[in-house]
Amino acid sequence: MLNEEAFRTKMRNNTAIINKILGIFITKYGDDVQELQTLVNNGDMEKVYHFAHSLKGVFANLCADEEAELAGKIEQQSKQGDTPDPDLITEMIDRISKTNAQIHNILSN
Repeated sequence: MLNEEAFRTKMRNNTAIINKILGIFITKYGDDVQELQTLVNNGDMEKVYHFAHSLKGVFANLCADEEAELAGKIEQQSKQGDTPDPDLITEMIDRISKTNAQIHNILSN
């Protein structure tokens, strides 16, 4: 989950920027939270690597440190050409879904 207070501080409480960044997350990761699983199932570790790398950066920008760390673990495993631990994938999908819900809640207030 994103640390909303830290994120707002990082963005200097600029509502327009906050809403834009949160909207980008929803656009990129909101429609298909299963995309990561699909990439793993297809065995394309290069795409898994890029997806996880992107997620790591986005979560870091959102001050979602645990999620960024989890994405980093998936990134490292896939970078080596290995299929990431299925438990990590399941956890990441759950975290993406929860972050989407949290962002929808923030945007609706």
